[in-house]
Amino acid sequence: MAEQPYQYQRRELAEPDWRRLPGWAGVTPAEWESAQWQRAHSVKNPRELRDVAGDGLSEAFLNDLEQDQRERATMSMLVPPQLLNTIAPSSAPSAPGFTDAWYADPVRRYMLPVFSDRQPRWPSHPRAARDSLHEAEMWAVEGLTHRYPTKVLAELVPTCPQYCGHCTRMDLVGNPTPSYGKHRFAAAREDRLQAMLGYLRRTPSVRDVVVSGGDVANLPWPRVEAFVLALLEIDSVRDIRLASKALVGLPQHWLSADVLAGMARLASTARSRGVSLAVHTHVNAAQSVTPLAARAARALLEAGVRDVRNQGVLLRGVNDSATALLDLCFALLDGASITPYYFYLCDMIPGAEHWRLTVREAQALQSAIMGYLPGFATPRMVCDVPYAGKRWVHQLSRYDEELGISYWTKGYLTAIEAGDPLALDREYPYYDPVHLLPESGQSWWRAQSECAAQPLPATATASLPLVAAAQLLSHSWCARAHQESLDAGNFLNDQGNVRIVGAGDDGPWPEQPSGEAAGGPGCAAPAYRGDGPWPQPSCGAARFLRCPTAGGTGGAKPPVTGGRRGVVPPRAALCRGVAPRREMGVAPSQAIRAVEPRATSSGAR
Repeated sequence: MAEQPYQYQRRELAEPDWRRLPGWAGVTPAEWESAQWQRAHSVKNPRELRDVAGDGLSEAFLNDLEQDQRERATMSMLVPPQLLNTIAPSSAPSAPGFTDAWYADPVRRYMLPVFSDRQPRWPSHPRAARDSLHEAEMWAVEGLTHRYPTKVLAELVPTCPQYCGHCTRMDLVGNPTPSYGKHRFAAAREDRLQAMLGYLRRTPSVRDVVVSGGDVANLPWPRVEAFVLALLEIDSVRDIRLASKALVGLPQHWLSADVLAGMARLASTARSRGVSLAVHTHVNAAQSVTPLAARAARALLEAGVRDVRNQGVLLRGVNDSATALLDLCFALLDGASITPYYFYLCDMIPGAEHWRLTVREAQALQSAIMGYLPGFATPRMVCDVPYAGKRWVHQLSRYDEELGISYWTKGYLTAIEAGDPLALDREYPYYDPVHLLPESGQSWWRAQSECAAQPLPATATASLPLVAAAQLLSHSWCARAHQESLDAGNFLNDQGNVRIVGAGDDGPWPEQPSGEAAGGPGCAAPAYRGDGPWPQPSCGAARFLRCPTAGGTGGAKPPVTGGRRGVVPPRAALCRGVAPRREMGVAPSQAIRAVEPRATSSGAR
């Protein structure tokens, strides 16, 4: 047999010896396997980590961790002993190089990010967002995201037994950090859950419910069971998936007698009604798959759930090689009977650039792992594109690798696009990390950041359409002028120039700001009153596009004539360019909610 790029070898799972860590030297196996003990001894700050690791971790590492929590972290620290024990599993604190092993460890890199991990020039992408997938905009009722035609996401609880540094729901989940507040549900939990069930009873087009949060392991089991039983009574619901990273982070919870007995009851009811009940977990590194995690997964299968599947996240320094991914997939499949399912590109939340891969890198990883795993257990690499949803990484319609912008299409409408005739024709963008682009691309993004830093005088918003005013809550006019044009329904003509059609080609046009109001010192915005190329502002920072009065203040979009519908203009038409960010299917009130600074305590969003 020829030597292969990846050499498969079955590896026996091993539980790292927790007693190697000074703080747990006296912990008994019975204590270790207790979910209550695990929760009570979870590490919540650098001081508690020092107590566990002793003098093995250097002060420099602990200071690095503390600085990240203070200045960058989107998630507070919370790591159960089970998961912490898989960091540098073969290293003892007394051994030379223990701190170096922690710095290099893949589990540490995403569970306990340190300040020196972060990308120094671009810690966040310019298009990063707290609710990067706009899930809250698609809430049918509070906490129930109806994003796809036949599927919903039910966020039962906004907490987890463990907090991943790259959490896509950082806006909602967990405790506030010094840099980021958290949204809080407005309604009481029971009211929210009943509202979710009421919506699903009224909406027979939904057949698939992901029960998540947060993590369902943080909701008392009787309440989880009652909610799932209520779902099983809705005839239109045919698939139910319980989402829990705790299967590997806190397997002791899923091995608890009351939880396993309850899962057996739910699985029996699901089978009798022809409903698929599955559990989805989140494992990113092979070393997290321990004998305890495998026991928990197999116990759920024995209880009668149809499948236990893994949805991981592609993270630089964690699983960004074919070898790391295949090691993980075989550990899941051979060791724990968990089916590899998806690996997502890391979402564009703040502070995530050091983790994120480019679309091209994800495509290469997908190609590299093909042929090694059974077809049913070969995971798909997916890009979760804002407003477009999950897309296999090879499904993009086009890709500007110089600027790091990929464009995607979809074949369905979200609830907020019900009245939008162009939603199915649009291309939706996703952005590669800026620091991985060629210098020309990085220079382009630097220009956008410098432009966006220029403040807009309040007097310049007097005649702006509502969508533009919403965007100006967090971006300057200079950097967002092009987006106003897109949101107002302005598109390209056949020559690649912008053609704006309002009440008529010679209809009324609002007055345009000039000078500093047009985008900063020296920006002069020339008038435009007809067809043809748009004249350049003198600053050269952005093409100055304005909405016609008709349709530009929250009414219907103007008609489109003579051009491609909903296509982002090429860079030649963008002056020095405003990145073509697309929130075009969003009504003005929703656009305001999308960019308005989020409250840090309570209140609906």
